[in-house]
Amino acid sequence: MMKKGWAWLVTDGVTFTGGKALFGPDGRVPDYMVGVIGTQPPLRNITALRQMKQKLEMKLGLTVDDMELPAAVRVYDSVLSAAHGLHSLLAHQNFSAPSFLPGTCSKASLNSWEDGEKLFRSILEIKNVKGLQGLLEFNKYSFYSHIGYTLVNLEAGGFTEFGRWTLEHDEEKLEVTSDPMFPGGSSAIPNDSVYDLTNKTLRVVVIQEPPFVKKNPDYDQQDPKSQKYIGYCIDLLTKLQETLNFQFSIFEVTQYGRKHPVTKRWNGLVKELIEDRADVAVAPFTISHEREKVITFTKPFFDLGLTILLPRKMFYISNPLFAFLSPFDALLWMTILVSMILASVATCVCQNFTPENYHKRALSAKHKGHCPVSKTNQVEGFSLSETLWLGFSSLVNQTIDPGFINFPARVVIGIWWFTNVVLISAYTAKLAAVFTAERLVIGKPS
Repeated sequence: MMKKGWAWLVTDGVTFTGGKALFGPDGRVPDYMVGVIGTQPPLRNITALRQMKQKLEMKLGLTVDDMELPAAVRVYDSVLSAAHGLHSLLAHQNFSAPSFLPGTCSKASLNSWEDGEKLFRSILEIKNVKGLQGLLEFNKYSFYSHIGYTLVNLEAGGFTEFGRWTLEHDEEKLEVTSDPMFPGGSSAIPNDSVYDLTNKTLRVVVIQEPPFVKKNPDYDQQDPKSQKYIGYCIDLLTKLQETLNFQFSIFEVTQYGRKHPVTKRWNGLVKELIEDRADVAVAPFTISHEREKVITFTKPFFDLGLTILLPRKMFYISNPLFAFLSPFDALLWMTILVSMILASVATCVCQNFTPENYHKRALSAKHKGHCPVSKTNQVEGFSLSETLWLGFSSLVNQTIDPGFINFPARVVIGIWWFTNVVLISAYTAKLAAVFTAERLVIGKPS
């Protein structure tokens, strides 16, 4: 990048020391560094600068690096401005110092400093005060009135001046005394040819999506000014053409661009760009992470702003006493109730009327009272009320001991338990969502 066609700019933090940071180990300017352009603060009082540096080194007991001087110059001028403002204020009117203690940072412990605004105005009104950067004066916007920089160019022997830029009383002035040299030894201003579209013809791919792009019903092939496509995107493309002075040809595809899950190949607009059959795609093209991996998007020109709208009554609970019923509608509650009854009846039938249990119950009834029955032939029957109670306890996530249950009844109860797991999970989630949405819609505090 340090070659012909490039331009490098550095600030006064580098140029102030004569560009020592850009020199090579041998103390000379490398060939590839020749052509760097920078700015230098206009130091009008070199003697005062040297005196300031000497006093600063004596005060700190350290050697001050020249690279830190640009910041030190600004601090020096700031303190000098405050000192002259304070001196002028004390000479003409009474002045009281602020009442806060040193080291106080809390606003709660500070009182309003009435004379602070007077000091500020006095600083803005100073005139003919010579600082290290020139005269210290301020405009009506409280900015420094005399801003200036020397424009320098790095050559084999160091930085040389080729112009000045100044801002005085809100008027900018640029004065170039000689042509600077750019990297590569060229004096021609670098031109970013990658983005220079002058007299180039771009291949533009579009997709019909009214009102962004659509065919022109009044298109006349014999009229050179007639456009085959019209719409917002075409107007935008035409405006860019007027600004950047390029030509374009348009062709159409029928798909935006999707990556095939098996072949991993793209189609539509994306395919045309990847395979270099088009330079630009102009369309209401949705930016996605997958597409950004293979093509580059411009800044969005349209935000769709999709929003889901729901009726307020959908989350309005008319009777808080029965709010626990709000997650499900009446039809679903009836379905759950009927399902519980059917599961209870099925459990009762499976427990009492299977062939094995029926035979054991008949045997117990036949020998009842005069012949003992072994435990293996004893059967505990379930009444319908008992199975209903078992089904309801499962529905409300409570457990009871049903005693001995045969295999068919266990299958029915197991299915009913699994159904209850799904119902309870859905009910809990929906109840939380309903109360949250109802609070947001009505505006109740959390």
